[in-house]
Amino acid sequence: MATRLKQILTVTALAGGATVVLAHALNWNGRAVVPDYAEPSIADTYGDLAITAATTTTVTVENMGLAAVTATILIESWHTIERDFGAAQTVALTPQPFVPARAGASSTSGVTAQRYTAAGGETDFMVTLTNPKLVDTYKITATCAGVSMIVGVDCPDLLAGDRTTTQFRVITSAPLTAGDQIDFVIV
Repeated sequence: MATRLKQILTVTALAGGATVVLAHALNWNGRAVVPDYAEPSIADTYGDLAITAATTTTVTVENMGLAAVTATILIESWHTIERDFGAAQTVALTPQPFVPARAGASSTSGVTAQRYTAAGGETDFMVTLTNPKLVDTYKITATCAGVSMIVGVDCPDLLAGDRTTTQFRVITSAPLTAGDQIDFVIV
């Protein structure tokens, strides 16, 4: 068997919440190896694909979102030269495979960003998630992104219904003006 250090796997219409086990053929001179690195393609728009396990023959991929995802995943076994992290060569990586965060999305955390544009007068309101989640335990960071007056923004998670898989509550320190924009990062 010829050495294979890189491979591209395809996930096709993986339903929200579903898991798929994909076979790979990474090997060094015929010896099967666990991938060192995995990165879903940008086709995974919201970063919902998570690599949850890897063995010497398979990679387990889970769709952490609700919408079906079709994307490719680059997996790699690093050559000994790439394993030179200083004084000693690294034989096994932790975590393995390493899955990097992407700008705007992360294949392990499901980071998404969205903008809310005010109708005017809002002080305590719900924002519908552009990309619904499987669980309501996500975290939110809010930033004013063009407002007529700087306001404090709170995204509480105290009461039942403050966060659901499809929306979250926002409270502002003063009424918003029509056209005001708030950016949210959802992890």
